[in-house]
Amino acid sequence: MAFVQIVIIPDLVGKITCFTFRLISNLLKNNKLQKQKYPTNPSSLAFVILRSNFIVTNFNSLLKNIIMAKFSGNEGRLISSLEVKELRSPHHALEKNIKARGENFIQAEFFGLNTFKKLIDPLGKDCVGFRVYYGAQHEDHDGEEVVIGKGKHTSRLIIVPVDANGKDISKGAGLKDMPANDDAMAGGPTCPSHCN
Repeated sequence: MAFVQIVIIPDLVGKITCFTFRLISNLLKNNKLQKQKYPTNPSSLAFVILRSNFIVTNFNSLLKNIIMAKFSGNEGRLISSLEVKELRSPHHALEKNIKARGENFIQAEFFGLNTFKKLIDPLGKDCVGFRVYYGAQHEDHDGEEVVIGKGKHTSRLIIVPVDANGKDISKGAGLKDMPANDDAMAGGPTCPSHCN
């Protein structure tokens, strides 16, 4: 007999999707669900779904991963300049291939401290760190100023503030239902053009 044990811990109730509750509700209506309390955790409520096609062998470890996904602000590690060099080398080795594909080769991107402050100051203690996304756009690097929307494929970084639950922080809509324009940071001067 196949079964799924779904343990709902009060802290996580808000994070469990409506889909899960709809599934449980439908199974209850169709008499395919027996609701029981389990002594596995004094504050947990367990539903055992009987006669279903769903099999989850270790739902508790899944919940443990969800709980442990919370960030403290201490993630990442400090590395030596030697490790920096070792991590950069494989990317530098790809320079010829990247240029041969007709793309701009980017070694690095600079972001100013004041821009970081403008991004995180309004968030207060909600922001515990940043997620760096890899992105790309077309850029022309041949003139004095970079022209966006024309030119070659160019890899870019997007830096987004993240809360303790690991979610990207968005300030939501700005004026007149327009998206706020200060939710993330991008477009820093690139290296090799702006490096010493």
